[in-house]
Amino acid sequence: MPVALTTIAVAERDDLIRALLERWLAEAGHRVVCLSPADPLPDGPFDLVIASVDNPRTATAEVRTLQAGHAAPLLLTSARFFPDPADATSLAQRFGVRAVLAKPYDRAALLAAVAECLG
Repeated sequence: MPVALTTIAVAERDDLIRALLERWLAEAGHRVVCLSPADPLPDGPFDLVIASVDNPRTATAEVRTLQAGHAAPLLLTSARFFPDPADATSLAQRFGVRAVLAKPYDRAALLAAVAECLG
């Protein structure tokens, strides 16, 4: 396994998805800190925070809370995002985050989004 170069916090509501993200990211060589979005984000530093949001209309408060506590870029995921890249860019700009990723996604899409955020 490659040496871990980055630390990524994952705030995901679904236990199974959270475990899958932890596995995929660890296999890609990242250190991973997983938590439920209801839990406070532990002290970092983090190179990236991946946060799942249920409703993009009300996600602004969650994003602001995460941004207030950490300088790491944010990758938002939601089943309510559209998979169209143009929509993703627009939503990322609207929320002031590095990127958004529509669920469901596969390992390749996740790792591509992570690389984009870390790049």
